[in-house]
Amino acid sequence: MKIKKRYFFILTIFLIFVVSIYCYIENKKTIDEYVKTRMMNEIELIDYYRSSNNDKYINFLFKNINSYPNANFYIGEYYYQHGEKARAVQYLKSAAKSENAKAAFYLGEIYLNVYGVKYNPELAKMYYKIASDAGLEQAMFKVAYLAYNDGNINETKDIFLKLAEPPFLHDYK
Repeated sequence: MKIKKRYFFILTIFLIFVVSIYCYIENKKTIDEYVKTRMMNEIELIDYYRSSNNDKYINFLFKNINSYPNANFYIGEYYYQHGEKARAVQYLKSAAKSENAKAAFYLGEIYLNVYGVKYNPELAKMYYKIASDAGLEQAMFKVAYLAYNDGNINETKDIFLKLAEPPFLHDYK
């Protein structure tokens, strides 16, 4: 009788363990699906607001600035495209620190073309270089252009040769 109770107890513990692991795995899948779904919904919402209602778009981004990784970039891009370049700088700098190549490119544009900030070609070059190193073609052309203007023909040549190779070389037919 004692042996049966002991086996029953061990079997019960084992079943509880198996069920717990199963629930953990299923719950993790559910949480992962929830996060993916939530992120997709946010992206769809951002795209919808961007195309139809600027106030809701910018309010949504400000509301989610800490939870949505690209919110700083989208806020900076919004201000950049609506002519408020000086206001865009702080958000674009934050996004560039998070290795957002487009944010770095916009900062290069702002500092080179004096959009609401003091002219600073060295800072512009730095931001263009960050974007270029991340593989942004526009930035690579800007870096090559600035290198050419500085008389650095070798750097210009190297960049254009890099642009002539895959993945930058596009199949134009």
